[in-house]
Amino acid sequence: MLGKASSGQHSCHFMALSKRDFIRILVGGLSAPCNAYPQAATFSSDVNVVNVFASVRDSLGIIQRDLNKDSFSLEVDGRHQSIHYFSDNPTLSIAMLIDTSGSMQSMLDEEIGAARLLAAHLLKGERKGNEACLLSFSQRVVLWHDFTSAPLLFLSTLNRLRNDQSEDDDTNLFDAIALASSSMLKSRPGCRAIVLISDCVDTASEIGLDGAITRAQRADVSVYALRMFDRDRVSKFLGNDHLFAPAEVKELQQRLDYDIDQAWSLIQIACERTGGMAVSTFGEIEEELENQYSLGFNLSAETGKPGPHKMSITTTRAGLTVRSKDTYYI
Repeated sequence: MLGKASSGQHSCHFMALSKRDFIRILVGGLSAPCNAYPQAATFSSDVNVVNVFASVRDSLGIIQRDLNKDSFSLEVDGRHQSIHYFSDNPTLSIAMLIDTSGSMQSMLDEEIGAARLLAAHLLKGERKGNEACLLSFSQRVVLWHDFTSAPLLFLSTLNRLRNDQSEDDDTNLFDAIALASSSMLKSRPGCRAIVLISDCVDTASEIGLDGAITRAQRADVSVYALRMFDRDRVSKFLGNDHLFAPAEVKELQQRLDYDIDQAWSLIQIACERTGGMAVSTFGEIEEELENQYSLGFNLSAETGKPGPHKMSITTTRAGLTVRSKDTYYI
């Protein structure tokens, strides 16, 4: 379903997807009415080039900005690859993914506040050509605004999320990651990233963790997660109401802590495998996204074979850690 909602002078586009629509899109690709949005050019016009994005920190966790092409070493399937293309200032294409499920309604203002701060910094002055789109998810995925570099337009659209008062018991978090990767980011220029703001609990996705990771890797998308949760609301959301009896409070607390920890562990895996990170403060995500390196290498007969290829990036300078995805697909 595709519609328009007026927002002052501007029009805000939104798209709500059912599970049936979601599966259709993943199997057959994004079709009308979603093609109403123009497709951006790919980052590289040369299909024989793979572009990889990475951030670098020292042993104290301080971001490193003074590296050049010769500072990096790249291996694919255990074989060294020459880096032919390098940039320390790539543009960003960001899909902001906000959890509006029942468990997050009491946290919606905090979610919107965090998204506002991040978007204001990354789109400030239309810096570096950065662009962002806005989606929400619960049992369905809603596109509130297509990619824009205009910070005021994006921020005004964020305020409209307060109208999405979902009482859905299901949260299709991994489905939302897969959809944003495959349908919104896959053809975008520059460094492609999902910024997920959620309690990170998934209860109903069709595609699951592995499927979400694969979709993100195939689309060259890094996943960044900012965790927010209201413990009382999440307990209800997880179906634990029957444990609220006073004699069972301890059991509820233990089970709730386990569920939240398990959910956090899964999203950390997704972020790590795609070259992103899972954190509890938006400043860390902002710092990572603003300090990316772009490394490009030419495909050979071996590295260009169809399928997944394992990749490793290190630095020639001791004591530094590189964050990047570990797999690319042909």
